[in-house]
Amino acid sequence: AFLTGAVAPDRPATVVMEMLTEDQAQALETFRTSPDRSAESFGKAVSWEKSGWPDYAIYQPIIEAALKRSADIRAGLPGKSATRAIGKDGLSALAEDQRKALRLAAALPEGLAAELKDEIISSHCDLLPDAMVPNMMAVQRYRDAYLADALRKTPAHGPAILIAGGGHVRKDRGVPYYLGPSDGAAVTVNLVEIDPERTEAEILADAREDKTADYIWFTPKIDRED
Repeated sequence: AFLTGAVAPDRPATVVMEMLTEDQAQALETFRTSPDRSAESFGKAVSWEKSGWPDYAIYQPIIEAALKRSADIRAGLPGKSATRAIGKDGLSALAEDQRKALRLAAALPEGLAAELKDEIISSHCDLLPDAMVPNMMAVQRYRDAYLADALRKTPAHGPAILIAGGGHVRKDRGVPYYLGPSDGAAVTVNLVEIDPERTEAEILADAREDKTADYIWFTPKIDRED
């Protein structure tokens, strides 16, 4: 809905995707100048099947909507080598001016850092060695800050729409945390799966208390393998 016209339909839009990295910059540029600019050909152009993300069929409707609106589709994350460097050495792998430009010079507030640590550990099924946790946290912060910077670099005269995972888009410590007042208004929409064992009243009560998003879009729950 946001891509097809709900947001500033009279202005050109930019779509920034977490699923695309700077390693695919040339592939994206080739696609932009290709006579065959379809959603189907996009997946092939960026070699989606080698990216490690789920089946392209899940994302193809987003690309279709973006192309229908003539939106500029951009990579949101850095290349793999830059991310690996953070995973090895933490944020010290970045030069001081890079940390400042990405707004990573200051430490994450203690409470938010504790939440991020818990999320990193639980998302790895509590199997992550303790020594790896700090640098994994640094990688998450780097990605959040880089996605925010990618949004800052979009044209000011049109809306920028970020497609990213729930951890990245949360307002308290995700991408919005690294956006400043001069970057324009940011609105977060979080997709939340409905637990069929919970009542509607319980679900809505939690949604009203949720401070990590401006809007919540409820979706059916999907069973996943451990």
